[in-house]
Amino acid sequence: MQNSSSWSTSKTAQEKILDDLRRRVRQIERGGNQVPLAAHDKADLDLGYALIDRRLGPRGLARGRVHEIIGEGWSTVRDGAAFGFTAALIGRLQSRHPHGHVLWCSRSAGLYGGRPYGRGLAQLGVDPGRLLWVDGGNQDDRLWAFEEALRTPGLLAAVLEAPANQRRAGGVDGTIARRLQLAAEAGASHGFVIRPEDSGITLNALVESRWRVSAAPGVDGSWWPSWQLELLRARSQQLGRWQVTWNPQTRCINSTAALQAAAPTPSTTIQSIASNGRVAA
Repeated sequence: MQNSSSWSTSKTAQEKILDDLRRRVRQIERGGNQVPLAAHDKADLDLGYALIDRRLGPRGLARGRVHEIIGEGWSTVRDGAAFGFTAALIGRLQSRHPHGHVLWCSRSAGLYGGRPYGRGLAQLGVDPGRLLWVDGGNQDDRLWAFEEALRTPGLLAAVLEAPANQRRAGGVDGTIARRLQLAAEAGASHGFVIRPEDSGITLNALVESRWRVSAAPGVDGSWWPSWQLELLRARSQQLGRWQVTWNPQTRCINSTAALQAAAPTPSTTIQSIASNGRVAA
């Protein structure tokens, strides 16, 4: 009988063989272009929360891939939870790489959801000076800009905000979705598509990971944003749901329950004030 250690070794060997086959298929699909893909497969963006990172696998949120983030919004108002989670990922990515810019293709939500505020982004841990903001244009224009950004070497990431209630004929077809994936591989950057539930843009099975993000109660006495994250698609097939809080100081995702348990209670705060000889009235 095969013991557990030899089974684990065999499974690891099989995964390496499958990864090599996937790389060869991608090279054939690009017409034999021999761009080395090893650099694309580096695990350079984990979330800092081991419970989720284990589900994502050793590559984390892999670069050279497109990741989809679904918000709960069903209107023209920008979804704050999905936007905030994506901004947090960009902030963590920037903290890992001191150079390089991120191109963000915004949807037309300015009159309803407001425009991102530089100081607010900085409070979230994002360097607004390294964001290239693209405003205006129709859906086709934004798709074109997003694809070109994905293909551009040197960009850390490209973000596309998909519109609500605007459907292409048949949505984004497989050809366009595949082009976006090939562009991400060519540029070796991260691609993020933010879309509401009723968006006409969906990349179906061609995304590396798919997330659903919704707002959640935060930690008492803290303004740090909290979300419920659902991992709907991952290469490892290990999906899950977590309630998390973003720490903009460490640029890490944390368990909301763990932070809440460590937060001082009101009685503890009052006792601390009293022990310091101060009176609160």
